Amino acid sequence: MTMGGLGLSVADVQGWSADGVREVFHVGQNLASSTSEVSQMLVQLNAFDSWGGDAAEAAKSSIALTRQDLDAFGAELLTVANAARAAADGIDGVQGRLRALLSRAEDLGLVVDPDSNQVTVTPLAVGGPMAGFINAMDLQKDLDAILRDADAVDDLLASAIDMADGDAVIPGLPGQAAIPTDVLQAQIAAFEKTYGRLPTSSSDWKAASWLDPQNFDPALDRVDSSVVVAQIKPVPGQGVVRGSLFIMDEKVVDPFAPDGFDPSAYTSLYDYGNNRGFLGDFDPRNAKGAFMIDYENGVVIFRQNPTHDTAGHVTIGTPDVRVTQAVDGTVRMDYNLPNPAAMFGPVNIAEVLGMPVAGTVLVAPQTAGPTASGFIGDYPSAEIYADSPGGNTRILLQDVQDNRTQWGPVLELGSYHFVGELPAAAVQRELGFSPTHTTFIGPGATAQIEEPINRPTASQRGTRLAPP
Repeated sequence: MTMGGLGLSVADVQGWSADGVREVFHVGQNLASSTSEVSQMLVQLNAFDSWGGDAAEAAKSSIALTRQDLDAFGAELLTVANAARAAADGIDGVQGRLRALLSRAEDLGLVVDPDSNQVTVTPLAVGGPMAGFINAMDLQKDLDAILRDADAVDDLLASAIDMADGDAVIPGLPGQAAIPTDVLQAQIAAFEKTYGRLPTSSSDWKAASWLDPQNFDPALDRVDSSVVVAQIKPVPGQGVVRGSLFIMDEKVVDPFAPDGFDPSAYTSLYDYGNNRGFLGDFDPRNAKGAFMIDYENGVVIFRQNPTHDTAGHVTIGTPDVRVTQAVDGTVRMDYNLPNPAAMFGPVNIAEVLGMPVAGTVLVAPQTAGPTASGFIGDYPSAEIYADSPGGNTRILLQDVQDNRTQWGPVLELGSYHFVGELPAAAVQRELGFSPTHTTFIGPGATAQIEEPINRPTASQRGTRLAPP
């Protein structure tokens, strides 16, 4: 039972130092921050404001070129730093799995040679020689898988060391896609524009990806998403809440086709869905709409992704999203995602027919972490997760669309239901959320009926999210 040609050994992996690699990350972050500060100082220079002539223009031009070089160098430093951070996380993961495997081997009376990567049976094997041999085979398969992932981490480390070329690609860790450095630099720029600083933590890098409107699916013809943001009051310790609205099916009937006056729109009656189920680590690009409430930094992000049909038409709409926050930190988020493929001239047929993707989500801070509730559509599916500052993820909501056939949008858009446990009545009143109305049921008696009279619309009293 040997390894089959993998380059790294158990001894190699045991000798890795995640802390040492993280030091590369911190140094890169600090240098990039210093580079950014110098670039900003050059912007503020006013020595040439009152000085005219060719010399002054040459000096200004030189400063502009220097700033371009500094900004490019800073982006490269951040690229290397991010690769080092990802590699350190990968080292922790691989070493943790290896320690668990070695512990299992010891419990089963097996030995793992750290140089040959071979699992062998000892006279102390649990269950005797035959059982020991079977256990060793299973353990060898697991060890091979760990070392294959260790090779991927090793590739990432090598890339972090030699990544000054702007065309380089950061290899992905197991289960993650590779990231071109120019894409990563765009995400860094988007984050800095919104947060006013460079990304430093894992949650920061996640937010940077959300803020970057670029889409990489060739079927979307490089059409960008609509990304809007707003500021809220931070509530430290509550982490980040992420949610998405998505269609589980591969394709569904477009109830508003054909679209507008474009003759080619008559060639397709179907839109593509997202063709997936619930995912705690969902890609915000693989959803109809996705939102992030960053309680640590006081930022709300909402992105609406392009709609594309089976004939290749790609359209994008701008979401109408507003947030209101109560004194206790509870966030009310009203969303209305216009269907860009439902336009007939200047008229949005989905809006006219009362069939938008709209709803209200309430996220409330709690001692044990945030909770989610609200009033959302029966279609499409919805999911909400909470990421704690410590890195743990909890499921707050997983709501399956009411129809799993291609006729789902036709039959379900425009109908709604409550989800979760709503905040206290006083908080609801503060946020202007009125989910009930009073019904007379007899002499001296009334009942609170949880049935809104009107469908959700974007709240006019909240802060409207705008492009970053």
